[in-house]
Amino acid sequence: MVTLGQDSQAAPQVGNPRSRQASDAFRDDAMMPNMPEVRTTITLEPDVYSLIQRRLEVPGATLKSVVNAAIRSGLAPRERERFRTKTAAMGQPTVNLDHALRLAGELDDAAEIHLIENS
Repeated sequence: MVTLGQDSQAAPQVGNPRSRQASDAFRDDAMMPNMPEVRTTITLEPDVYSLIQRRLEVPGATLKSVVNAAIRSGLAPRERERFRTKTAAMGQPTVNLDHALRLAGELDDAAEIHLIENS
């Protein structure tokens, strides 16, 4: 495991944060300009740390920006694809559906009578 604390970094920062020409994806201060920064210590498992190291290869990426972007994308609400029901042509109905609820009730009554008679 790799433990990152206030003053320690497990991997060096890539580029100079003051002079980097990073895209907005790596600009944490552009996302929330009025929010105070919070410092904390996290323990990363080796597989997670290797994923972060790969992202640090991008020019202008810092450990802070990579971790913040990963947390944001993992915790952000996702848009779901709209569920669509497939339809099928069933032809013309064989009964008059003008009084469908009454018909359903009559069929239900007939089923109950059949169950009672055969019990």
